[in-house]
Amino acid sequence: RAKVERGQRDYDRDRIRDRDRIHVPAEQRDRDQDRQQDRIHQPDNADGIYGGDLMSEQERNRYREQLRLTESDPEARNRFLARHREEMQQRAKEQGKQLGDPPDKDN
Repeated sequence: RAKVERGQRDYDRDRIRDRDRIHVPAEQRDRDQDRQQDRIHQPDNADGIYGGDLMSEQERNRYREQLRLTESDPEARNRFLARHREEMQQRAKEQGKQLGDPPDKDN
């Protein structure tokens, strides 16, 4: 029975892949594949947090928790993000590193 269920899942997965291959333009597939490769090959600490490579895992976890806590209050979230940017820029300066511009997105 497990073999039959596994076979059905494989069949369904293949069918979905075939459908996507037919309906998604090649250039979009290429972009999606590039994005996937970028995510796979990013270092663990470069997870999209501004200055994340300057932070410890514990700091990144606290950052994510604070984002979660402020998601219903845009003003508090903006204050938190502004404070975070300032802290990361100061930390980078102290370490003699250069940070790019902060992302426009919420993290």
